Amino acid sequence: MTEIINHMNEIAHSISAAVEEQGAATQEIAVNATEASRSTVEVTTSIESVAEAAENTRNTAEMVDDAAQQLHKNADSLRSQVATFLEEVRKRSAA
Repeated sequence: MTEIINHMNEIAHSISAAVEEQGAATQEIAVNATEASRSTVEVTTSIESVAEAAENTRNTAEMVDDAAQQLHKNADSLRSQVATFLEEVRKRSAA
């Protein structure tokens, strides 16, 4: 009878140790899951920052393009005005 009780105590201790190990493993999994969640938030924030920077770059590029087009129009207008002016000077010099 004592032998059976001792054997049952051994089994109970083994079960208790296994439960403790599972608890520790579960705790470690929870810590890792929390860290993974934090990392996911950081990556998401970084991606949002990159997307915002890309949008700002696109907007700036559009403004530069608009300015270049306006500069081209102004240069054409100035070229035309200079040509007209020089033509008038030639006409007046010839007269």
